[in-house]
Amino acid sequence: MQKRSQIRVKTSIHAYLLNILEEEGRPMKVSELTKKVLKKREITSKNPVSTVSAVLQRSIHVQKSGRGSYVLKK
Repeated sequence: MQKRSQIRVKTSIHAYLLNILEEEGRPMKVSELTKKVLKKREITSKNPVSTVSAVLQRSIHVQKSGRGSYVLKK
């Protein structure tokens, strides 16, 4: 298992999501996160929102804070 700081230096969707959530410091909706990731990186799937949602659901560094909303674990 990689530490959060080790993941952030990569260019993966997961790394971008962690950086965005840390910068914002607040719970964010999947659609908001998807828009911000797409500004930094292309997502080649048919449905980028579903891709971002799946990455967030699998992440051990992120927790759900409401319906369709995620925040970094402390």
